[in-house]
Amino acid sequence: MISLLDRFTSPLTPRQYLQAINPRWATATPDGACGATVTAVQPNGSAAVRLALRLDRSRPAHLPGQFVTVTVEIDGVRHQRCYSICSAPSAGHTLELTVGRHAAGTVSTYLHDAITGGDRITVSAAAGDFTLDPEAAGPLTLLSAGTGLTPIMSMLRALAAADTPRRTTHVSVTRSTSRQLFADELAELGTRDWLDQLLVVSTDPAAPRLSAELLDDVNPDWRSQPAYVCGPERFIAAAVRLYEAAGALDQLHLERFGPAPVQPPERLERHGATTTGHPADPDADPATVAVRLNHSSRDITVAADQTLLDAVEAAGLQAPFGCRNGVCHTCTTRLDSGCARNLRTGRDANPGDHIQLCVSTATTPISIDL
Repeated sequence: MISLLDRFTSPLTPRQYLQAINPRWATATPDGACGATVTAVQPNGSAAVRLALRLDRSRPAHLPGQFVTVTVEIDGVRHQRCYSICSAPSAGHTLELTVGRHAAGTVSTYLHDAITGGDRITVSAAAGDFTLDPEAAGPLTLLSAGTGLTPIMSMLRALAAADTPRRTTHVSVTRSTSRQLFADELAELGTRDWLDQLLVVSTDPAAPRLSAELLDDVNPDWRSQPAYVCGPERFIAAAVRLYEAAGALDQLHLERFGPAPVQPPERLERHGATTTGHPADPDADPATVAVRLNHSSRDITVAADQTLLDAVEAAGLQAPFGCRNGVCHTCTTRLDSGCARNLRTGRDANPGDHIQLCVSTATTPISIDL
């Protein structure tokens, strides 16, 4: 049952609606979002910027590897994006983010070129399960590429602050030495006796290199250790192939910074995801699916391989979103009828389930609360 308040604020949730009117109202929202003042803006390598933030109120320490959703206003329009926290876990009023520049990125361009000390943004509570197990004490492997280093940096800083740091192997891939994030700090960390570190320069941005031989050279025991991997999709895919070939897929913990991959059902099943088949409408075009947007009273036709978020935006409608890759859940809405498939997990949602528009496709005609 949709509440009257939900209908009034659609397509936003009531929380998102209040935040859009006044970001300071977010301090009273259940997700713990609050206003923040930018206290410093500094380069971090040649293609990223480091932002130091002072939160309006003290918050509990985040877990190393978690992210926040940042809300900024650009030309009168509010935009949301997810960024990993790169500072070490610490309760209080401060937070540090590092944002890479993307040529077509509205928010990243704004954070690089326009934002200055004293500007205001809104920051959600920390979220995400790409985190170190606080109870674990054995050795581990950290693999990163590009800005995928940001959550890994929070982990490294947390490990460095521990009384007895875990034995750690860290491999960081970058396109050039000038683009290396946290270069000076990584150089200092590389002198610690608990850390085996390898910084790799890969001049081919389409294929950052990972291999069994490379990992064997720095850590022969990598196959039996938990591995935390973050970076572009090609880097993630390379890590998955590597660990699959080694029979060590269960060691992987992944955080994607790019769009979710479309995986065929047979591969999803091989990786432990469950899929359930739904018969197609025999009278429908197999390449398209009809989607009913309940709150907007609109009917649209969606390509079978098109995410629902892309389809909604292509129809000229707006839907709340943040990361666009299935991490932040900002675009979550209710599936009223039909079946939709999550491209990251391969799992099918049925009527009454909540789905993420950015990583879901319609496998039958559907209606959604939007």
